Amino acid sequence: MKKFASLLIVVVFMVSCSNDKKQSTIEKKIQNYKNKIGKINKKINDLEIQLEEMDTTTHEEARTVVSVKDMEPSPFNHYISVNGLVKPVQEAFISPEISGQIEKINVSDGDNVSKGQLLIRLNTDVTDKSIQEVKTNLELARKVYEKQKDLWDQNIGSEVQYLQAKNNKESLEARLETLQQQKDMAEIRAPFSGQVDNVSMKVGEMAMPGVHLMYLVNLEHLKLDADLSEAYINDVKKGEEVIVAFPSFPDMTRKIRISRVGRVIDPKSRTFPVELKFNNPGEKIRANQLATMQINDFSSDSAFVVPSILIKQDNRGYYLYEAVMTDNGLTARKLYVEPGRTYQDKTMVKDGIRPGMQVIVDGYNLVKNGSEIKLTDEK
Repeated sequence: MKKFASLLIVVVFMVSCSNDKKQSTIEKKIQNYKNKIGKINKKINDLEIQLEEMDTTTHEEARTVVSVKDMEPSPFNHYISVNGLVKPVQEAFISPEISGQIEKINVSDGDNVSKGQLLIRLNTDVTDKSIQEVKTNLELARKVYEKQKDLWDQNIGSEVQYLQAKNNKESLEARLETLQQQKDMAEIRAPFSGQVDNVSMKVGEMAMPGVHLMYLVNLEHLKLDADLSEAYINDVKKGEEVIVAFPSFPDMTRKIRISRVGRVIDPKSRTFPVELKFNNPGEKIRANQLATMQINDFSSDSAFVVPSILIKQDNRGYYLYEAVMTDNGLTARKLYVEPGRTYQDKTMVKDGIRPGMQVIVDGYNLVKNGSEIKLTDEK
């Protein structure tokens, strides 16, 4: 019995030792696997971090690059543009006051002349003979008148004789004065200083009233005439300064004041005339030259101004894009505005913009409402 018990104890001990050894082996394997899992998880975690960094870089690269303008009030001027024609203040087609044969022409095309200078002389032979004849008769008439006056003062002779002598003398004096004026008219003189252009007749030809002998123009003093729509009748005032440009001289602009605003509207064209007078030193500008008049009809010292091309339109109204900061970073947002006047490529925004807003000015055509963006100066 005692032997059997001892044997049983030995068997149990051996089995127990065998189980302990097997458990220890399993535990070691488990720990080894756990160590491997830890290393794998670390590698997975490292790869996930790298992947997140790659996703962030790709996401940043996917943002639309734009430029913005910080909105602050600035001056804005609107101008009416109208074409006009330059005219001389002094110009004249020279014609004689009487008929006669041209005896002498003292000027040629392009000559500069002074006021009162003799331009053309007509033949006065007939007038000279008439003057001589009248002078002879007048000399006799004056002597007869003086004798009749002396007699009349002495109460000798009749009153009729005295009046006839007086009337005859005065008639001849008037006749002589008329003939002298006719002779003076045969000398055609410059009515103002200027330049001769287009002498159209020659010596020996017959000149007559209304037939142009030459054209005289003064280019030192010019005027610009233009016709404006009646829609601007309240925007244009005499004395206002306008900007004048000349297409023939791209680099030349001048500021000139309005000298006259027409009071009558043309019933057909519904326009009214505007005139500007100005000096022309060096006579660079020519008669009948085209010019463009820029008339300031609206000004604001504090306006929000954007490039006109930025403003778009949908069913809701006019809009542009602004850059705003959201949880996702810088984002493009549609901003509805009320546009005002436009001049050249600039538009004044009447409502919808506040100081400090950032309006997208470059890349605006690449974004839509909610697009994630970044500025050109961001790295």
